[in-house]
Amino acid sequence: MVQVKSKFVRASAVFSLASRPVERKFDRLLHDARAAWCAHFGPPLQIVSDTPAILEKKAIRAAAQTVWNNPLEYAFYGSAARPATVEHDEALVYRIADISITGSEALMFTGPHTLLRLDSSQTEISPRKVRRPIDWRARRINGPVLPLGGRGTGNRGHFLCEHLPRLLLARERLGVGFPLKMLLTPGHAAWQIEYLVRLGEDPKRVVEGSRGTVFCPEVWFVPNLSKGSTVELYEAGVYREIARRFKIGIAPRRKDRRIFATRKDAPSRRLLNEDEVFAVFRGAYPDLERVSMSGMSLQEQITLFSEACVVVGAHSQAFRNVLYCEGALAIQLVPGTRTPDNEYLPWAINYERLGLIHSNRPLSLYSGQPYREGDWVFPLDDLRRAIDRLRTLPEATTG
Repeated sequence: MVQVKSKFVRASAVFSLASRPVERKFDRLLHDARAAWCAHFGPPLQIVSDTPAILEKKAIRAAAQTVWNNPLEYAFYGSAARPATVEHDEALVYRIADISITGSEALMFTGPHTLLRLDSSQTEISPRKVRRPIDWRARRINGPVLPLGGRGTGNRGHFLCEHLPRLLLARERLGVGFPLKMLLTPGHAAWQIEYLVRLGEDPKRVVEGSRGTVFCPEVWFVPNLSKGSTVELYEAGVYREIARRFKIGIAPRRKDRRIFATRKDAPSRRLLNEDEVFAVFRGAYPDLERVSMSGMSLQEQITLFSEACVVVGAHSQAFRNVLYCEGALAIQLVPGTRTPDNEYLPWAINYERLGLIHSNRPLSLYSGQPYREGDWVFPLDDLRRAIDRLRTLPEATTG
């Protein structure tokens, strides 16, 4: 059985390159100042995708295709819902020599002003904001290193959907016994290590990065599997394997819990009429429990969602946990409209697809009101009509 103890133990198990707070702040300010100077006066940033530093480039998996079909969405929205076909590029692994890595995005440099860009998601980073390496401040990591930094690694949804698949595929190519060190985003190792331990990794081989410069004589790199600014899931089998490993040693005591994921304790995007929304849902599900993910360990969240037959609430990272449900009804309330210009639409779809992997019945309901940022409300009359409609659909029937 995989056992993860307290947050203190998890954090202390990670070798940190960040050193003391004063030194961390100095590193950040120094690299930010260098980035600003280079942007205005220094040599131009060279961006390359090929270099003699790349010693090997091998395919892990061939190009593939996934068809995501959501019967409940089709029954609820009718002709406005369509099965989605997603094309996946082949997955690659690179072995690279003598790489300097900067910042939480894990930007890789082959020289002081030469950025090696193998990850399409890094095109979102403005060249003017790129922290260039500072050799005399670099910390050295010997041995083969897999950088797990990149887009949004401080976000648990991004970490699960985009970065853990990269580690799983690297292991698929290198083997479970390969002495790989994992370089994590600075400031987030305390919770990320629990994910890695449940995935089967040795915490002694986890290294917390620096916001400054890290030098690695040997790097193994799997590019992000999402293209550009759009975050799309990879093949369903990758996430199914992640869920299988995460659930090792967890035996749900029941399968009939109905949970409402609260956002009252969230720092932003709070549902202002959450009490009223909860009351409407509880009218349909009298034994609905309001629960908070804040302070829960990964194991506690997996256990909770493994026992659920109904999951409802406002759109949030909590819905990534529908990956651990089986056969549940999962309804997320999303701010804005059900249109491509809604920045939350892709993530709502991703969480639906995580649910589809284990035969759940996910559905997103949209407020229908223009939304940009901040707290919001969901129209109660629209919610009541949606719940009444769901009751007429066999696809939404719960046990």
